Amino acid sequence: MENKPKLNILAYNFPPVGRSGSLRNLFYSKYFSEKFNVKIITAKNFHEFYTIDKSLLKKVPKNIKISRYKYIPSDPYLTFIPHHVLHILPDPHGTWKSVLENSKKEITDCDVLIVSIPPASSLLALEKLLSYKKPKQVILDFRDPWVSLLLRQRKHSFVSKYMTDYWARKKTKILKMVDVILVTSKFHKKWMAKDFPNIKKEKIKVIYNGICFSISASSKICYISIKNP
Repeated sequence: MENKPKLNILAYNFPPVGRSGSLRNLFYSKYFSEKFNVKIITAKNFHEFYTIDKSLLKKVPKNIKISRYKYIPSDPYLTFIPHHVLHILPDPHGTWKSVLENSKKEITDCDVLIVSIPPASSLLALEKLLSYKKPKQVILDFRDPWVSLLLRQRKHSFVSKYMTDYWARKKTKILKMVDVILVTSKFHKKWMAKDFPNIKKEKIKVIYNGICFSISASSKICYISIKNP
């Protein structure tokens, strides 16, 4: 590969997965491959409720690297227990978190890291990943309708209040570690700023639809500048 800055994209949703999140990450890989050496970190196998569209693989750029990791998806019925009984983050990909943490050296070996959420496992894995090594810039992409599930507050019982407060502290710590947080509307920006008052508002950026990035990359300076519409 050319001597360009390294950009790693942590994207569980990537072709052949056929859903909107996969297409967004596919667009990332094409858009940024002109200025960066792009590597996609994704799954080798996917949960059974995902639609697989192998035709999307033909659209993946030839000049990027892809690392696929195998993991064991949890049963959808088992997800009911942690989510509705223990009131922790809803995620049928629980083991994905440990796979990412064990691959922290490869994932953080870059100048810029983009992390696409969901699943929640990718968000929670960031605590260990960025504690091991923080790239020059870390972008957290929350532009997915399911993200509200990851952040909503549940305090209808002592257990749910305790777990909600615990995860609020955990998520606040992780959000402080990243440089940019992408959301899909001004409403989501206000909502996130209200629920996470310790997060600097200026790091929360709005991108309604598509991408409006201004890119600057060199061997000495490497960053992605994001301008609100």
